[in-house]
Amino acid sequence: MPKGAENSGNLEITLEWVRRFLRAWDPLDLMEIESVPEDEYDMYAPTIARLLSQGCDERRLAEHLGRLRTVMFELDPDPEDDRILAQILLRHRLS
Repeated sequence: MPKGAENSGNLEITLEWVRRFLRAWDPLDLMEIESVPEDEYDMYAPTIARLLSQGCDERRLAEHLGRLRTVMFELDPDPEDDRILAQILLRHRLS
């Protein structure tokens, strides 16, 4: 088995779960719009999945979600919500 191959399946599972999570989170309320593609948030999933697979902690993940919220989505900061979302993602990683 190639080095790292044993973890590639877990990353794929995590990546797909993160994609679904982002669609459910839908910070820009885009999923209600029929013309918006379902993969609208997919470009953000690999970084989150990588953070999860590397064992990041709640603070680091919440900071990343906060940057997505404020920089990429141009929304107001909401550190408490970012912390809660990070906890949800971390619980999935541990399950």
